[in-house]
Amino acid sequence: MSRLVVVGAGITGLTAAWEWRRTHPDDEVLVLEAGSRIGGKLDRVDLAGRWYDTGPEAVLARVPEAVELIEALGLADQLVPAQTTQASIVLPEGRFPLPAGTLQGVPTSADGLDGVLTPAGVARVRAEADLPPLRLDGDVSCGGLLRERHGDEVVER
Repeated sequence: MSRLVVVGAGITGLTAAWEWRRTHPDDEVLVLEAGSRIGGKLDRVDLAGRWYDTGPEAVLARVPEAVELIEALGLADQLVPAQTTQASIVLPEGRFPLPAGTLQGVPTSADGLDGVLTPAGVARVRAEADLPPLRLDGDVSCGGLLRERHGDEVVER
């Protein structure tokens, strides 16, 4: 009999612990987690009375390993198919369709940002094209760069 210690109770650590237990049923498996809960990046929040997943909340059904793991864990009956075919942005003012023309979910222009941003915010994003080209010297935070180029509203949204 052996003892396995897995550091981190995110999806990778939990999967490693489960797989080890499956193939070495007599071994002791200890999972350590520094945070206050298990799941790592997988989480959910209650927003205006509806639950929303945060983090990598989906698996592609065309990836057989993910579906096989879910089935092996006895969770297949809890799989929920996607109920929308369009990504959206949820804000206190409501749900807005993700603007067209995005690159990995980031808008490439100000088109379609009405409602997501105030008219002043849309104008600030539109005006960014007229700013001097970026000159980055070393590491720059995304938030700092966005705040400088697009303003507080973009960062806060």
